[in-house]
Amino acid sequence: MTTRREFLAAGAGGLLGATGLPALADDQVQVTPGLVKLHAGIEPLVQLVERTPRNKCVGMLAEQIKKGVPYRQLLASLFLAGIRNVSPQPPGFKFHCVFVINAAHQLSLDLPADQRLLPLFWSLDNFKASQAKDIEEGDFKLGPVRGKLPSPRKAGREFSQAMTEWDEERADRAIVALVRSRGASHLIERMWKYGCRDYRNIGHKAIFVANTWRTLQTIGWHHAEPTMRSLVLGLLDFGAEQRVNKYAFADQTYSQNLDFARKAMQKGPDGRAPAKWRYEWIRPGSRPEQVQELLADMRKLDPQACCRLVGERWARGTFVHRRSGMRST
Repeated sequence: MTTRREFLAAGAGGLLGATGLPALADDQVQVTPGLVKLHAGIEPLVQLVERTPRNKCVGMLAEQIKKGVPYRQLLASLFLAGIRNVSPQPPGFKFHCVFVINAAHQLSLDLPADQRLLPLFWSLDNFKASQAKDIEEGDFKLGPVRGKLPSPRKAGREFSQAMTEWDEERADRAIVALVRSRGASHLIERMWKYGCRDYRNIGHKAIFVANTWRTLQTIGWHHAEPTMRSLVLGLLDFGAEQRVNKYAFADQTYSQNLDFARKAMQKGPDGRAPAKWRYEWIRPGSRPEQVQELLADMRKLDPQACCRLVGERWARGTFVHRRSGMRST
């Protein structure tokens, strides 16, 4: 039986003779001034992915595998090539070449040993298709951050204000300052709410946040700066006023739900949330009759009314489970 190494070696030998792809010389790895500079260890490989014609990509990738380039490096190069060359606005369509990298990785883990590299070849071809489409639609390039960055002490507040005001340039500078001064968990914690606040493109912003976190956990947080900048651009797409799928931002339930959450989880005099919220609401257990009642209401109510109903029940503590020594209201 042919082993994976034998298969890749044979494939590479047959393909590379036809491609004639040269290695990138040192002077060719210089980053164009209009492009964001990536981590030094990945930049040459990303440029190879960017510059190789689509019809020669199979041979190129086979050659890199034959040379022993680590799987994680190959995965990172495909992800970052999309980050740098495909517009995240809108977050979807051709930008799926970025979204799918984590799924391709998960598929690789589940495949038989002799097939585990196939998702990389598919992802590379998928990126080249998206790259070509992006060139047709304006040729986006993620450039260097511009302007003075806020100080680490002020970056968090500046980022929150910029996101609230849908200000791309301020948010771009602020997220760079945050990436350079704060840890991974702190950064992604800030992003979840922005992923779920705007569903004008049927949830792709939430998908973007989730897959950014998953992929960076695999390829390494040292690739976070360009990735988080692309994510912020995607989260700010459409602005506050643009109507997409018949909705503007104000037509959605996010602002209303924020008010419900503040009222239902008001902090006590000590500045902490009431004990029932700290300890009870995430405990395991089930009340099927309440779930069934809520589902019946959800099928009849519009989104705003449904969220209002849930908010009212939270405020009453309806969904809080009983526990020895503590009671729901």
